[in-house]
Amino acid sequence: MIITTNHNWRLSLYGYQLTDQEQAEFDWLDWGKDGDAWGETFFKYKGQVYSLDEFMWVSPGSPFEGWDGYHSDSFFSGVVVRLADDGDHYQIGTYRS
Repeated sequence: MIITTNHNWRLSLYGYQLTDQEQAEFDWLDWGKDGDAWGETFFKYKGQVYSLDEFMWVSPGSPFEGWDGYHSDSFFSGVVVRLADDGDHYQIGTYRS
């Protein structure tokens, strides 16, 4: 497994910070006036907006150990994320096998 990252910490986004077009990509979330989507955690990477809900948590012994979650783009590649203790920052990288 090859993981590539620049180790930069980035600031997370919340639902209210997304554009209408970006919100439309997450149509399974409740964007109503009092909906829960406004407080959901998102981040941008290489022009794509990701919801933290799209990531699988890493279990002990996983090839992604040291990361908090992963999102598969294909059978051989995807994105990994590491969350800071403050909950507002993240590191992101890509993996391939």
